[in-house]
Amino acid sequence: MGINHQGSLEYAFALIDMAKNVGAEWVKFQKREPEVSTPKHMWDVQRDSIWDYDKTISYIDYRRRIEFGKKEYDAIDKYCRQIGIGWFASVWDIESADFMTQYWPPMMKVPSAHLTNYSLLDHINRLGFPIVLSTGMSTQEEIIKASRFLDSQPATMVMHCHSAYPAPDAELGLHMIGTLGATLAFVPIGYSSHSTSPFPALYAAVISLLTAHFLVPIIAHHSKSTALKSSRENLSGLVSVWGMAVKRSGIPNCPAD
Repeated sequence: MGINHQGSLEYAFALIDMAKNVGAEWVKFQKREPEVSTPKHMWDVQRDSIWDYDKTISYIDYRRRIEFGKKEYDAIDKYCRQIGIGWFASVWDIESADFMTQYWPPMMKVPSAHLTNYSLLDHINRLGFPIVLSTGMSTQEEIIKASRFLDSQPATMVMHCHSAYPAPDAELGLHMIGTLGATLAFVPIGYSSHSTSPFPALYAAVISLLTAHFLVPIIAHHSKSTALKSSRENLSGLVSVWGMAVKRSGIPNCPAD
């Protein structure tokens, strides 16, 4: 779900419920320290507010307002445990990686924008958590270098990704899943989907046999109830057709969820 909770814990719980109800196993957030992860030259850049549709807000104030802190993540951790769904986060800086350790996440994801941030990669590696690398905006050489940098971390996973929101189907380059699988022979390869259609993730699930990331679209100009209904229907359809495709893949003992 990234930051699609829009800074609302109530909305985050609704998205978690949606994921749980359609059979998802995990939900993923994003964790940043706004002053650390936001370049100074971007602080005063104005953008449309997602809270007041006729107003603008500085980028740094937007980042501060949308970010969850310890109080919110304590509540999220408790709620996910209560309903039986896992959660973790993409970490955008060293401070956020350290913050996440208190929840003992099953993994930490490094966002595409930080694939070449070797200080961050090294820090998470030293913390001892499994690492998921997202590859949007990266060259094949950069992906290989980052993966080999983490050779000492056997649980590393590389997820092919197109970073646009939404990502045009014609530009997804899903062939890279196979290319990366052949190049990084001992590294699990997956797919992080930013597509509005379930079919790219379905295709990726069959050829990579790994989970795909489902992104709930940002809904700046629609009611939350309407967007939740639409997102729930899309995610439910993805889980359903994904399960059918994996069951028909012929791979023994392959989970369909």
